[in-house]
Amino acid sequence: MNRNMLLFLIVFIVGCAAGMSMDSRALAQGTPAPTPAPSSPPLQKWEYFCERNVNDREVNETANRAGQKGWELVGVTSTNITIGNLLACYKRPVP
Repeated sequence: MNRNMLLFLIVFIVGCAAGMSMDSRALAQGTPAPTPAPSSPPLQKWEYFCERNVNDREVNETANRAGQKGWELVGVTSTNITIGNLLACYKRPVP
């Protein structure tokens, strides 16, 4: 075993012993244990519905009616450009 390796092992062992000594003194002095990290909040669950054939001139009225029932508009897309009908999708939290 070469000299550098032996020196490294001695320093390593002394460091480990010092660390263990510090831990045991902290426990003897009644140092409180570290508090665990708070658990993450439960995931929010959602329910969804999409309404087809919403007229592009009535999208606000349709969204307001759904909003009165707790639905949030999350997307609107055209189902057929030539007809002008829209698909409106909503979500709300599951109780």
